[in-house]
Amino acid sequence: MIVATPGFSATTKTPITIDSMARQFGKVPIQMRQWVRHIIDVPADNGSAFEWDGTVTFVNPADDMLPVIIHETGHSLDLSGAYADNTMSDSDNWWNNYDQDSNVPDNYAQTNAREDVAQNIVNAVFNENVYGGYGSMHQFETLIDEAATAGQGNSPFKPGENVQCTHRLPPSAPVSTDGSSKTRRARRGMPSVGLSDKVIALSTSREGDDKHSRCGLHW
Repeated sequence: MIVATPGFSATTKTPITIDSMARQFGKVPIQMRQWVRHIIDVPADNGSAFEWDGTVTFVNPADDMLPVIIHETGHSLDLSGAYADNTMSDSDNWWNNYDQDSNVPDNYAQTNAREDVAQNIVNAVFNENVYGGYGSMHQFETLIDEAATAGQGNSPFKPGENVQCTHRLPPSAPVSTDGSSKTRRARRGMPSVGLSDKVIALSTSREGDDKHSRCGLHW
């Protein structure tokens, strides 16, 4: 199996290890993970998370935050173009299906359309992988249908025994930590973003404010 693995970065003072984060992130279905460029963990007194242009930052992360990881990954799917309607939260299709439901997943989903989409992705993953699911709800069913259409019939919300990474967000440019103009990695050349000849580097059109999901999830 080909595994989509973004770059992981954490300081020595974060409350969890990189192994813990990798274990949790590894539970996210593979074709969702390929929409995450990097994962960053930083220490703090209070917990929060946000997504920026495919990079997800967890402030004071925990060992049991899979729903938060799925939520933040969901922002990248929404804003980076994983759906047939491209930015789902701005689409008429989303609002038309939103209007058919009597509820949103929780109070945080009421913040705005972006947070509603991200919270519904958590529901979509649960519904696709747990027997019985939640039953019928237009919002997350729309995400499942639109993602399958964009993925040529594949559901990115199911791990699948033979599902492979088909695309990757390219990594950011290396950052020198010693003030030199070129890092050792830069002198050797950038690492390949493709894990095989069949993996396609994703190119998104996120500009300006759309680079930031403006997520304010706290715990």
